[in-house]
Amino acid sequence: MKKLWTILLGVNLLTASAQIINKDFNLHTHEKDEYAKSSISAGDYNLNIKTSVIYNAIPDGYRVTFTTSFIGKSVEEIEISSERKIKTISKELKKLVDENDIISDWISIDPIFYFDGENETRENPSAYKITQNLSFKIKAIRDLEPLSRICIKHGIYDLIDVVPFLENTDPIHDSLRTKSVNVLDQKKQMASNMGFTLSGGKPNFNKNVQIYYPNERYLKSYVKSSTLYRHHFSQNATLDQSRKLDVDNYYNLNLKDADYIFNPDCTEPVIQFLYTVNFNYHLPPPPEPEKAEPEKTMYIIDKKGNLKKVDW
Repeated sequence: MKKLWTILLGVNLLTASAQIINKDFNLHTHEKDEYAKSSISAGDYNLNIKTSVIYNAIPDGYRVTFTTSFIGKSVEEIEISSERKIKTISKELKKLVDENDIISDWISIDPIFYFDGENETRENPSAYKITQNLSFKIKAIRDLEPLSRICIKHGIYDLIDVVPFLENTDPIHDSLRTKSVNVLDQKKQMASNMGFTLSGGKPNFNKNVQIYYPNERYLKSYVKSSTLYRHHFSQNATLDQSRKLDVDNYYNLNLKDADYIFNPDCTEPVIQFLYTVNFNYHLPPPPEPEKAEPEKTMYIIDKKGNLKKVDW
């Protein structure tokens, strides 16, 4: 029993020590990050102000692309089969996707030659395999699920791309510029209230705009599978039915680092605009006081060889 208590005490001491070390590490890391991200810094003759504004823009729509394959004895046969399938899908998507927003394009044509092991390979292909992309333009992310359900119903399983888009970004840039100037003015006023003189110096600044799209993995995770539903599976392919949890976020920017956020409470994928301004203000150092010129003293030697000071 005594031995058991000794072991438990040792484990508790190690756990407590590890917690202290971890807490101390996080504290120093946090302080270091906060110092690196300081938005106002000033010296005797220099002021630096950083502003950061984020705009979470809800996409106007999404371009969704699936890929599928058709196999037939002739290219004409495949064309007919493909057109028939696209027309059927278009009818079922009538309320969801406009027919003009469905684009079909062939990305590869593979001839298949008959070979039985005894005779030579035929000169002309016995069949053809055509791989085709089908792109749909949807208005909202919630439309991706019914679109995928209809595609799966018709044997189209592979979702290869989901790209959000905005039709006009001018209002977003205008809002970012206006808010960034307001935030900068507030910080300049704070620096002035704390004693930094914003007159008689030279300002300079630079601004930067970066755009971040929703994480691609997040968008594709609606129907994407790494093993199931592959149109190019061979007959003897094996399926991996192991379950894996892949958690992902559609926000690419840390919102806590921004001075202001437009649409901070969005609960769907957004296109994020990061507008940063780096403002510097340099004051000239005060002029050095003029040094008084030393008095000049002149001496002469008289006839007796004595040194005599001359009065001016």
